[in-house]
Amino acid sequence: MAVYLFTFHAYRSWLPDHRRGYVRRHQGILPPDAQMSEHYVRRARFDAVRFSPAMAQQIIESTLQICLQYDWRCHCITVVWSHVHVLLSWRGFRAFESVRTMLKRELGRGLRQRFTDNPTQPFFSRSSSRRRISDRGHFDHLMKTYLPAHRKYRGICWSETPPKVTR
Repeated sequence: MAVYLFTFHAYRSWLPDHRRGYVRRHQGILPPDAQMSEHYVRRARFDAVRFSPAMAQQIIESTLQICLQYDWRCHCITVVWSHVHVLLSWRGFRAFESVRTMLKRELGRGLRQRFTDNPTQPFFSRSSSRRRISDRGHFDHLMKTYLPAHRKYRGICWSETPPKVTR
């Protein structure tokens, strides 16, 4: 069974002047660069996207629907203003690239239908990240700690298993 954590950033939410640097394809993580950030802003054809609570709800509902359609298992979804994390798994052979592409394309389509009249408006940055989850400890850490912690950023989190309430 393949288990992956996919991360999709909102369009223009992480520019090169970010305090933690930025990522360029084939170059890795680079230090903050104000000049490159200005270049990105000048080149941009659309306004920056910030996921609203309504958009977050749409992303969650669409993700669950897509997973039902393709017989994928969604374990957890977290949406904050700047990015989306989706932890999902599937049986059989299917390249992660095709799963990631289908998911991102369908989520963007749903957001465009509901939140804009512009059929070319991007909601996600061009690239995205993926991490294969190779063991139960990593999976449990994501489910119990990392993904729920995004609530502190006013994020919305959906999980197949409700959190345990401790007193």
